[in-house]
Amino acid sequence: MNVRAAREYVADALEAQGFHGDTEVALLLTSELVTNAVRHAATPFEITVDVDPDRVRVSVIDEDVDHGPRVRHPAPDDTNGRGLLLVEQLSAVWGSDRVGPGKSVWFTLPSAAGVR
Repeated sequence: MNVRAAREYVADALEAQGFHGDTEVALLLTSELVTNAVRHAATPFEITVDVDPDRVRVSVIDEDVDHGPRVRHPAPDDTNGRGLLLVEQLSAVWGSDRVGPGKSVWFTLPSAAGVR
């Protein structure tokens, strides 16, 4: 799965589960987490999307145990390194958990009106 396919998967899951929040932010943050999984973990990954009446939680689960997520504060002229900073600033909550042989990096966003 690539970043575009991941975004499409999450968009479809949000619609199917009745998410009434900021879908564009959810897709942006998904892009950042998937990009990190592709660039840094370089292992297969999966995505889960869980919507409840108050929020959505999107998780990207990979098999890399050596690279936990770290927020960087890049210099103004750096061309990368802002992904987790965006996740930190735009999500309600984010974090990572050890899962099986790897980790899950996730974020939550509020649902504006709950599920349908």
